[in-house]
Amino acid sequence: MSNRRESTAPKLQSDNVLGSAEYQPFSTSDFDPGDFANRVLKAPAGSAYHGLDVSESLSKLSFSIDFLEKHLRDEISEHYEDLLRKVTNLHELGDVVTKVKEGVASLSSSLDKIKTRIKDPYDQIRDKTMQLERIQAAAEMLRKIIRFLYVAKRLNAQLPSENQPTGGIEFAKAALSLNELDVILGESDLSGIVVVKTEMEFISKARKRVIDDADSLLQTGLTSQDLTVVSESVQVFHNLGHLQDRIRKTVDGLLEGCATAIRSSLDVGTLNREVMKDSSPSPVAGGGVRRVNEVPTTQQSAALWSSKLWERMEKLMDALYAHVVKVYLLERVLSRKRDPATQILFLDEVMKNMEGNLVNHFWNQFSLLLDKEMRLAMKGSTYLQQSLQLGYPRLLRLFQDFFTRINVTNGLESSTPTLDSTHAIKTLASFETAYMSRSMARMLEPINLAFPDRSSMGPGPRQPPVRDDVDKLVRIISSELEVAKFDKSLLVSVARNVSKAINTYTVRCENLAVADMSAYQIAGSGPPPPAQLLNLEIMSCLYHLHETAWKVFDEYDEVAHQAVEESLDAIHKLILAMVEPLLVTTTRDIEAVMIKMHKEDFGKPGSKPGASSSKALDPSASQYVYELTSRLRWLQREIYNRLQCGDETKEWVRIVILRALEYFIRQASLIRPLSEVGKLKLTKDMAQIELDLDQFLMRFGMRLEGEGADVYRSLRTFRSLIFLELQQVIPSSPADSPLPTHIIVHHLFVRGFPTLPLPMVAFNWSESQYSDWIDAHSDSDICTLLSRCLDAYAEEVKRKGEKEYCVEYPIVRALLNRPPADTS
Repeated sequence: MSNRRESTAPKLQSDNVLGSAEYQPFSTSDFDPGDFANRVLKAPAGSAYHGLDVSESLSKLSFSIDFLEKHLRDEISEHYEDLLRKVTNLHELGDVVTKVKEGVASLSSSLDKIKTRIKDPYDQIRDKTMQLERIQAAAEMLRKIIRFLYVAKRLNAQLPSENQPTGGIEFAKAALSLNELDVILGESDLSGIVVVKTEMEFISKARKRVIDDADSLLQTGLTSQDLTVVSESVQVFHNLGHLQDRIRKTVDGLLEGCATAIRSSLDVGTLNREVMKDSSPSPVAGGGVRRVNEVPTTQQSAALWSSKLWERMEKLMDALYAHVVKVYLLERVLSRKRDPATQILFLDEVMKNMEGNLVNHFWNQFSLLLDKEMRLAMKGSTYLQQSLQLGYPRLLRLFQDFFTRINVTNGLESSTPTLDSTHAIKTLASFETAYMSRSMARMLEPINLAFPDRSSMGPGPRQPPVRDDVDKLVRIISSELEVAKFDKSLLVSVARNVSKAINTYTVRCENLAVADMSAYQIAGSGPPPPAQLLNLEIMSCLYHLHETAWKVFDEYDEVAHQAVEESLDAIHKLILAMVEPLLVTTTRDIEAVMIKMHKEDFGKPGSKPGASSSKALDPSASQYVYELTSRLRWLQREIYNRLQCGDETKEWVRIVILRALEYFIRQASLIRPLSEVGKLKLTKDMAQIELDLDQFLMRFGMRLEGEGADVYRSLRTFRSLIFLELQQVIPSSPADSPLPTHIIVHHLFVRGFPTLPLPMVAFNWSESQYSDWIDAHSDSDICTLLSRCLDAYAEEVKRKGEKEYCVEYPIVRALLNRPPADTS
């Protein structure tokens, strides 16, 4: 226990004893001995008494008390003299306090004397001031009464007599007087004054007369569209200070008039009564009388009902026009007149609590009430709704003419609706949606008839569409566009529907078409396969739709073209996708016949093809020529005559024929061996093939010489080439010759056969494989390949130890080393 005290004592010698952790809980204001005793007994972890029993805790507390007492005595001893001085000073402080009390008492006495001397003058000044204020108030009241009486007298003089013609200028002056009287009465309370009270009845009557006459002038001016009269009446209301309220009431009245006109025009009950009155009575089932709200039951009554409805709608446009032009006239007047004092426009004053300008406000409210009245009318009669939906273009045309009349009347340059009035047109969106849906259904009807559902058809091959179905679709498209052409927005919407219908037709054709090879096989004899006939008819119908649709749209704006351009391009792409495999198989079939020339014997010295005067189909002619002539006739008769695609068909025929001629020249240059008699036979084959291909083109209005000038010249050049001497080959084959270099080289290789190896020999290719390789490579690649064959021959000569090359070698080498012609 003594060790614990010794360890604690040094720590408590600091100046701030109460700040130590052991004494700090006792210095708090909310110290509770009971709580402290409980904490000592519990001795939680972290406490100074943790781990001590009760006796040790009490000893620790006793030691702390003794230490505090000792520390207190030390403090007293150390500051003894200072404490004595403070006690002495407290004794002297009493004398000072006594002197202060005496000074305060003297000050209070002086203050009471001053109050007594100031109070009487203050009371006098206050009474005189109050008297002066009352005199001034009485004088001001008297001045206003005098002014009131003067203005009232002036008002009486300004008002014309009952029998005298009235004008806006007199009422404007009277309105200024009334406004001044209102200001006087508003600034001061003149009630109870006899002279004022006697004038009030006259002022009330004058105000009522001015307001009534000004309102009558306003209505008269608006109805007659008299700018001067409206301006005078507006000036009267401005002078009265009622301009904003009066203009608002006027606009609200015009809106209410529009609403009444709309309700009256769309009242099905009165419309049915008019129809019943104008039509002859007809008995109904049961002997009763048809109710007023029933829809027409006969075609004649429906036509009469529709005629009456549209007659009402035309009258409605006239009624709305009469109301709307009044608003424009009001705004024109308000935008020109200014307050002479503030230079603020009347229009700015009126529009303080309105959005935009007066016209904007009117159109916004008009659009809301038009939408409301339309909805109520449609809700009450489904037949009325259907009639307006079916006749939406006519309804839109009425509104367009209505807005055009307004623009013309107000001197606007554009005949199209303004941005504000387009809000009213937007209320017709539901009718437009329904009309566009019905329009789409009308365009889809011929498509559905042309492509019936597969489940509704019996067994058998699929039936292709016919041109009559396309004509029906185009007639409907033309009719729909013709109805909508007066409005660009409606025209674009219809054009989009047309695009959808064309896309539907295209997709149906694509689904109906046969995509496997059975539709592209070339039979060569007999009728084509059904799948091929189906595809040919589909392509013809698609082309007919593409061309006739473009002709229809040529009459309309570019925006309509843009709407259908993508769908019409899709038709063209589908046609190309269907015809390209057919062109490939046609070309391949012709090439398969021509490749048979390599089975003919062109190398026999004694085999003569016949006299030059023999007919084109002489028995001594090559067999493949007979077959090619038969195949071309079949293709022309069974395939391309059925492909009715106008200029596109001509282009496809031209491509096939020119490719056939080019292929023939290529294969003819590879014929080996080629004797003199064989050259004659090949020349005869050339003449027959040229005749056959030219006749094929002639059936489509073309000539071989004109459509394939370069290839045709190549054929003529090659025909001359095979009879030239070797020394004449290069001079007769300039760099700009129509005959490709590799064709000339082929022929020279043939002349050197079998010494010079052609690529088929060098690389073990067939003629068709080599031809495919040529199609896939450029002329420079072909010449490089032929140079490799020539190099192989030169190496073979060196290997054998021969001293000379064949006579064709230097000519071929010269041709291959010759720079290409400048085609710029």
